[in-house]
Amino acid sequence: MKSVATACGILVVSCALACFSQVQNEGGRQHERDRWKVILAQERSRGEQRRDSGLRRFRETPDRMAKPAREDYRSVFDRIRQGMKTGNVGTFSQHFGLQVLFNLRGGESGYYSSNQAYYLLENYLKSRKPVYFDFSTIGESETNPYATGSAGFNVKGSREVAQIYVSLSWVGERWVISQINIY
Repeated sequence: MKSVATACGILVVSCALACFSQVQNEGGRQHERDRWKVILAQERSRGEQRRDSGLRRFRETPDRMAKPAREDYRSVFDRIRQGMKTGNVGTFSQHFGLQVLFNLRGGESGYYSSNQAYYLLENYLKSRKPVYFDFSTIGESETNPYATGSAGFNVKGSREVAQIYVSLSWVGERWVISQINIY
């Protein structure tokens, strides 16, 4: 923006100087020279005002995308923890994004809508009764926080241990689940 304003200013000055020198070459009149000097001074003043007001606006404008609070994503991870411990996907399904990347051991993998993600995970947990679940690591990031942990399931009388990875993304004004891996 600054370079465009500078280029416009240079163009105005060049045109004014060309006209000024033409008036001078013709033996021009004093009032013509004075008029162009006034025009040049006004253009410089306008350019400086535009630049200053633009900087002032930039300084006064709050960030359009407010930084999400760290507590917010921790509460989402707490809901996921509660839901996975009980096998109740409904506890955290409202946090599914429009597209969720799923990788399920012995199951589906790919991008799914929030409704598909709900039923996919619900069916996965119906066939595996959760015994325990906990996040061991929460990666604190202002843009894409993630959590990893382990879970134990009863599957047809035998125990299965799995590693779980969940990542979130800030969309609009809330955290959404963007990826779930169970491997």
